[in-house]
This record gives sequence, C-alpha cells and structure tokens, in this order.
Amino acid sequence: MRPADRFRHKLGLGKPLGLGRVVIDPLALAFHDRTAMYGPKGLFGPRYASFEWLGGSLDWDSLPGSVQRRYTDERNALARKASPKEPFPAADALRAEVRKAMPEATRWTLELLGDPAAVAAEVTYPVLAGQTTEGEHFRWFVQNERKHRKPLPAIPTGGSLPLLEKYPQPVKKPPKKRGHR
Repeated sequence: MRPADRFRHKLGLGKPLGLGRVVIDPLALAFHDRTAMYGPKGLFGPRYASFEWLGGSLDWDSLPGSVQRRYTDERNALARKASPKEPFPAADALRAEVRKAMPEATRWTLELLGDPAAVAAEVTYPVLAGQTTEGEHFRWFVQNERKHRKPLPAIPTGGSLPLLEKYPQPVKKPPKKRGHR
C-alpha cells in the first residue's frame, strides 16, 4: 500500500489542484483459506486462516461497543496465535517479495509519483501555450492526438519527473463565406 515512506496516494477529482493526497497504512493482513471456508466445517470455523495485526498496539476494550461487536472475527483472529506451520507469508516477507518482483524502473517511477517533494511543478491538467489551467482541458489531448502523438516520456531511474510540452494553440480557420443565391 505504501512502497516508500514518503509515498502518498492520489485520490479523487482534486488531483490537478494538488488535493486528494493521502497516506494509506494497512491495519492488518488477513488470509482466508477458501477450501476450509467452503468445506463441511467452514460455516462454524474461524473467518481468517491467518491474521497479522500491523497497526501497532490496540486496546479492544477502549473501542465503542458497536465497533467491538462489528469486528468480533478480527478480535478472535488477533487472539489466536499464529502457528509457525501456516503457509501464509508475513506482511514484511510479502512486501519484500513484491518489491523484489517489481522492475526497478517501475518501482522508481511509482515512488517518484507518490513523493510530494518530487513534484516541483504545478499539478494541473496539460494545457496549450497561453491557455490557463481553468477551462477546456481536453484541448491539449486533442492537439497531442492530432499532430504530435507523443506518449508520456519515460522516467529514467534516478531521474526526476518530466514536464509535458506546451503545444501552441491551433490556428483557427476563418469561416467559409457563403454566396447568395
């Protein structure tokens, strides 16, 4: 959920305004054993085959009664000690495995995009030269598709976020004169 400490997810429609940046920290890693869940004892068995609390210390008794009643399965899973024979990976091992499997350039790009300190330019939709950040945001995309057909530039490992080129405003053709009949 967070590939680097400084990583922030960008959510919602306020991204061009620099809004919608949030930190997501998972509270727990839970695995379901589907074979056991749908087996003969699944209805009365535990909900989670493996449950690892990641959210620091938690005092269940300090939570409101409605929360305690809603999350009884999680409380029971937390109370059950994990068996060393469980085939489910721990959160740190799973995180390391995903990080190792990800290509370095992809990881670098993802971490750079999520780091607020790496975003030095104004966060906005791409605009044409002379166009303000308010208004017809589709015009840059139309111009790029019609004439330039440039993909977003690659971000080299160790590099910084590139800026998009500001294309000139399209030349408007004068309307054709219609003759009188």
